Amino acid sequence: MRLTFQLYRRIRHDFLPVYIKKQWKEQGSIMTARRLRVPRQALADPRIAEVAAQAEDTFVSTRYRDALAREIEMGATPEERAVWERQLAQRLAQFGGRTETASNLPPCLIFEPSRLFCRDIAQVAMLTNTVVHEGAPSAVQSIYEEVASSAAANMQSLVSAVERSVLHAHVWHTDEDKLPKRYNPELLIWKFKTEFGIHPTNVARYLLCNLFRVCQNQSLEMHLTPSSDSRTGLPPRWLLRDRVLETSFLWGEEQQRRVQFSQRNDLVLLSPTPTPLFEQPAASLSATEAQIVEASKARMHLISPLIDLTSTTQYRQDSSDGIRTTKYLYPHLITVNIALPNTWSDFTAPEKERITVPQRQAIGLMHCYASCIATAKRLYGNECGQAPLPEPIAVEAVCTDGVFFDFIAFQLNTLATPDWSKNPTPQGPMNVAWVDGNHEMVRKRFPKRSMLRNTRYTDLDMKVFYRLFACYLYGTHANKGEKSEAIGVNSGGVL
Repeated sequence: MRLTFQLYRRIRHDFLPVYIKKQWKEQGSIMTARRLRVPRQALADPRIAEVAAQAEDTFVSTRYRDALAREIEMGATPEERAVWERQLAQRLAQFGGRTETASNLPPCLIFEPSRLFCRDIAQVAMLTNTVVHEGAPSAVQSIYEEVASSAAANMQSLVSAVERSVLHAHVWHTDEDKLPKRYNPELLIWKFKTEFGIHPTNVARYLLCNLFRVCQNQSLEMHLTPSSDSRTGLPPRWLLRDRVLETSFLWGEEQQRRVQFSQRNDLVLLSPTPTPLFEQPAASLSATEAQIVEASKARMHLISPLIDLTSTTQYRQDSSDGIRTTKYLYPHLITVNIALPNTWSDFTAPEKERITVPQRQAIGLMHCYASCIATAKRLYGNECGQAPLPEPIAVEAVCTDGVFFDFIAFQLNTLATPDWSKNPTPQGPMNVAWVDGNHEMVRKRFPKRSMLRNTRYTDLDMKVFYRLFACYLYGTHANKGEKSEAIGVNSGGVL
């Protein structure tokens, strides 16, 4: 019996980790590192002994981390950053050691991107008093056509750079995060193993960062944007990371409801000059715009646009757009990370409905509206909602989950948000938006019954990159009126 048990028991093949763990548990680690800054012969030399004794121990020193924390990240001087840190410390001091609830603020409604709109774009149009057009604005479309029409000499190198950007974000990055649980509705009995790799939210972030770098290099190589300002020596654009936005607006006319925004953007492209307007604001609606408004009202029917907003009493009463520098005041292009749940992957729970293309675009429209409101309140004061805007504010957005791209252009003409259900025809100027969406940059063929490391990437579409490049160039290229040298159109094969 004992012999049978010894013969049929599970045989371990990884003896070394077991013995190492046993050794560490019983006697402790014998792998002690000896940290010698200089050889022993140099320490014994009397000529350098005094200098060697004053050498810095880099294992315990925090000088490098302190210097890195003071590094300029947004075009601000160290003095400005020190003032911001003191202001932040003063704001956080009031919350230190507090265990009771916050003051009894009146409840307001807050927009959460995780809660999808049931009427998607029509609901956003009614909530923000916006006319939403399909396609890109004429100015951005002309830049895209110029960029994508002719063939450039370095087309092959550009395609290689975009391919490397895609593969770095999806495959090559060294992240080892635990991925969300996979679920395939077509194979209900199939259980996926736990996997580690690049989290989907980080995939979109890394991809946009890589593509922005490619756009910057290409614009400098084609002489479309200057390398620096001749007066200040600073770059014409500044890339801000992890922008946090807090703002609000009042919806309705008679019984106004406060709608709060608390958004985060991975990347924001800043500029010293405002974004050029996509069109001149009109006092009345055209026939086409009136038809778009009526279609949105018919789709909403009796549903209030506030139905998918969450009530809360924890919010900031002031407005902040996260831009503290005095040199780059205007956001030109913002990014919206829409990774989960998406339309191509199976990272989702059984009860979670996958996001649709209009719902994804609705989230991008709300981000643009929040950014324009925060910029308007910073430039014109918190009370600008009670009066017409001195100048309209425009911004662009790129929404992506790492595979599909949506390009949104938004122009804020007014902060008035009347209830369309109580007005037969909207009066006064309205906000305008353009949605050019559902562009698939790369075909991601993920395996149905195997690990994600077997995912294949095919059919790179360079037209999607050219659309991103046109949005990147709009703020500076539209002002200068230069002719874009085209980069050419290419349809890639397997990456």
